[in-house]
Amino acid sequence: MLRLLKWILISTLSLLLLLAAALAVAVQIIDPNDYKDEIAEHVEHEIGRELAIEGDIHYSLFPWLGFEIGRFTLADEDQYTDDPFLEVDRIEVAIRVLPLIRGQLEARAVEVTRPIVRLNRDESGVGNWESLAADARRGHGAVSAVNGVLSAAPVMTEPFSRILASGPIAAATAGTEGDLAELLEFVERVDVEGVHIHDGALFWNDRQADQSTAVESIDVNIDPLRADETVSLAARATVGGLERIELQADARLDTVSPVPRLHGGWQLAEFNPKDLVEAADLDPLQTEDETALTRLSGSGRIEATSEEIQLAELLLEVDDSRAEGSLAFAAEPPTIDMDLHLDEMDIDRYLPPADTEETQDTAASNGDDQAVEADADKDAPALPDLKAIELDLPLELLRELDLDGQIGFDHVQIAGLSTRDFAAELGSDNGMVGATRLTADLYEGELDGHAKLDARADEPGIDVHVDLLEVTFAPLTEDLLGRDWLHGSGTLRLQGKGRGANAHALVEDFEGSGELALLEGSLLGLDIGHELRNALADLRDEAQPEGEPERTIFAEMTATYDIGNGVVTNDDLLLTSPVFEANGAGEANILEESLDYRVEAAPDEGLERQDAELLHHLAGVTVPIDIQGQLLGPEIRVDLVGALSEEQRARIEGLEEQLDEAVEEQRDRLEDEAGEQLEEARDRLRDAL
Repeated sequence: MLRLLKWILISTLSLLLLLAAALAVAVQIIDPNDYKDEIAEHVEHEIGRELAIEGDIHYSLFPWLGFEIGRFTLADEDQYTDDPFLEVDRIEVAIRVLPLIRGQLEARAVEVTRPIVRLNRDESGVGNWESLAADARRGHGAVSAVNGVLSAAPVMTEPFSRILASGPIAAATAGTEGDLAELLEFVERVDVEGVHIHDGALFWNDRQADQSTAVESIDVNIDPLRADETVSLAARATVGGLERIELQADARLDTVSPVPRLHGGWQLAEFNPKDLVEAADLDPLQTEDETALTRLSGSGRIEATSEEIQLAELLLEVDDSRAEGSLAFAAEPPTIDMDLHLDEMDIDRYLPPADTEETQDTAASNGDDQAVEADADKDAPALPDLKAIELDLPLELLRELDLDGQIGFDHVQIAGLSTRDFAAELGSDNGMVGATRLTADLYEGELDGHAKLDARADEPGIDVHVDLLEVTFAPLTEDLLGRDWLHGSGTLRLQGKGRGANAHALVEDFEGSGELALLEGSLLGLDIGHELRNALADLRDEAQPEGEPERTIFAEMTATYDIGNGVVTNDDLLLTSPVFEANGAGEANILEESLDYRVEAAPDEGLERQDAELLHHLAGVTVPIDIQGQLLGPEIRVDLVGALSEEQRARIEGLEEQLDEAVEEQRDRLEDEAGEQLEEARDRLRDAL
C-alpha cells in the first residue's frame, strides 16, 4: 500500500514537472504577436467592430495566466466618427491558474494605462454603445471577445476558453434572471489585489442636444478587491479642462447576511458646481446671486442592497450652508425617508434671476395684453407672468411615492420671508405629497399649517393651510412685497385648494378663504384722514393742507376674505382709528392685476376742533373713498360732495364767513387788550419820572 502511494505521488509529481516544462517551452516557442490578425478578425466577427492591436502582446501560462497588451484601439460605428470608440495604451492582467480551474478568481492588480472612451449620440438619439449593450444582454460582448482572443492562438484555446465560457464569469454576464445570485456567488470567489486606471479620458458628444463634454486625467485606484473585506477607492478627474473632482471612498460587500449588502463611506472634495456645469457644456446654472452655488463638498456613509440605498451620517456643505442627516431611497415602490437639518440658507439666492424682458416677451406671445401694458408703465409695479411658470412635475411617480421624514432649518429665507426654527414633517397619502405640518418662528410670531401637492389628477394641485399668529407685519410685508405697507401685530390665516398646469391656471382654479386681524398699527400708502382733509379743502375752495400723505393709524383692523377664479373678495373690513371709523368692501383680481375697492370713512360724531382742526366739521358724515386701478398702484378718489346733503354742504361752505367773523372778533379783542396794556405802561412810566 505504501509502495503504491509512493508510486502515485512520484508519478503525479513527474506529470506536474512535465506539464510545467511543456508550458515553459510553449511560452518560449509560441509568440502571441503572430496571431494579432486572427485575434482582430475574431473580435470583429463577434462584436462587429474593427480591433487594431498596435502594441506587443506578452503572456504567461503557469502558475499565472497573464496577459500584457500594448496599445490597441476598437473602432466606432461608421455613422459616428473616425476616432476610435475605445483606445488603450496598455493593459496588464495576471490570474492564478489553479484557483481559476476551481472556479475562483485570484489576480494581481489590474493595470490599465490611458484608456480613452468616446461616447457619441447621433441626431436621432441613438448611442454608439447601444449595440455593444445589446450584445452583452444576448451573452456576447466581453466574454465572447476574450474567447476570441484565446481561440486565435490554437495552443491556448481549449482549457482557458472552456473555463471562461462555462464558469462563473460567463454566468455573471449571461443576462439571465439569476444574474444577481450568480454574480454574488462569483464575487465570493474573487481575490484581486487591485484595479488601477491611469490617465484615462471620457469624451461625450451628443449631436441631438448639441452638447459635448470631456472628462480627462481620470485616475482610479481600487485596493484590494475581495469579498467581505473593505475596498478603498480613490478617483480624480478634470472636467472640461477646468474643474477638478476628487472622490475618496471605502466599501465592503457583505455576502454573509441574508440579503447581500454594500457598506461604505465617501468623501467628496470641494468643487465649484457652476464651473463644473460650464465645463461639461451644459446649460449654465443661473442664480439670483452670482456667488451662490460656487462651493460644494460632502461626506457620509452608504448602505445599499439591490432594493434600497441608505445614506447615513450625511454632510453637505453648499457655500456657507451646512446640511446634516440621513436619506433612504427604494425603487419598488418608490420610497424616500429623510431626516435633514440645515443650519441656515437663503433659498432666494439660488432661484433663477428675474428677467423682465423675457417675462414681457412671454406675456406678449401668450396674448396677455394686460401684462404687457402693465410692464410698459415703468413706474407701476407688476406681477410676473404667471403663464410662464410651468408646473411640469412627475405626477405618475409622485402618485406612487411613499414619503416620510422631516427637514429643519435654524434660519431660512424663502420668497423674501425670513424664518427661524423652521420644521416640516413630510409624508404622503394616496397621491397627496408634501409637508403635513409646517412650523416656524416668524417675525416675532409663529407659523403653523401644512402644504401638500395633489398628484392624483392629470394636472398638479395644491392644498395649503397657513396660520400666522401674533406676527409683526411691518418687516413681514417689507420682506414679502419689497415695500413698507402695513404695520401692526396680529393674525393672518389662509386656506384653500387649486389645480393647474401653470401658475396662472392654478390661481384661476384656486378656491379658499382667510382672515386678517391686527391691533395698534398703520396702513401706509393710504392716508384716509389726509384724503378727507384734501376733499374738504377742495369743497371750500381753499389750499390743500400742507404735508404729504403718510399713513392711516388704526387701533384695530379686521377682515375676512374669499378667493375664487383668481379674485380675492372682501365685504367686512373694519378699521377704527382715534378720529374716525372705516368700513370697506371690494375685490382684487390677481390675474388681471386690478383693484376695485370702496372704503366708507365716518369721523366720530363727538369729534371736537381740538381733536381735528378740519375733520370735526365732517363729524357724523360717511365719506366714500374709491380705490381703483392697478393692483400694486391704484388711484384714490374721495366723493365728498356726493356724500354730503345740501344742508351739510351749505353749512360747510358757510364756515369761511363764520371763521372771518371769529377772526375779526378776536382781532378787536386783542387790540382792546393791547391798548389797555399800553396805557398802563405809560402811567407807570410817568410815575417813575
